[in-house]
Amino acid sequence: MGNGRTWAALKRRFSGSRRAGDERGAVLIEALIVIPVLMMITLGVIEYGGAYREDSTVAAATRAGARTASALSKSDFGVTPATDSGYVTAQAVASVLQSLGSKAPQQLWIYQVNGSASCAPPSFSGCTYKIGYGWDSANKKFFTSLLSGSTAWPAAKQSACAGGTIDQIGVWVTVNHTAVTHMFGTGRALTGKTIMRFEPNVSNTCAAS
Repeated sequence: MGNGRTWAALKRRFSGSRRAGDERGAVLIEALIVIPVLMMITLGVIEYGGAYREDSTVAAATRAGARTASALSKSDFGVTPATDSGYVTAQAVASVLQSLGSKAPQQLWIYQVNGSASCAPPSFSGCTYKIGYGWDSANKKFFTSLLSGSTAWPAAKQSACAGGTIDQIGVWVTVNHTAVTHMFGTGRALTGKTIMRFEPNVSNTCAAS
């Protein structure tokens, strides 16, 4: 009888050990499946969150530039690049982009919206007037010189008469978003665009020539 009880106890012990081993193996397999999925989700949240923040900053920068440009009195854009309304607008955009990496912003374009389908970023080929500035990463602001392809927009060619046709001005910015984890690529270009019309000018000399 003693030997029978001992053998039964050993069987129960070995059976329990096998069940415990099987459970540990199942848990390990589940972990190997679940952990990579959780990591992908976490990394995706990090990447999307960073890109979303930068995209929001770009959108805010174009709005700041368009508000500044539209509220300025009729004045030159790009005629004297370092001092005129174009550069004033560029610096309003740059002030919002300060929160991004120093090398993230790439270009800024200010243009007259003329209704042409080809007057649109990134080429602006159909725009009569378009002023572009490159980014000075060392000083985190836009260069004072104009980009190739720019065509200055003098005050005499702007229409902002109350009760008449009022020009619209567009501001477009492109930023290079660098990926944090590189799990979904090394990065991508983020762009923002805002269009506003000039504030109406009530003076007798506001008509464009």
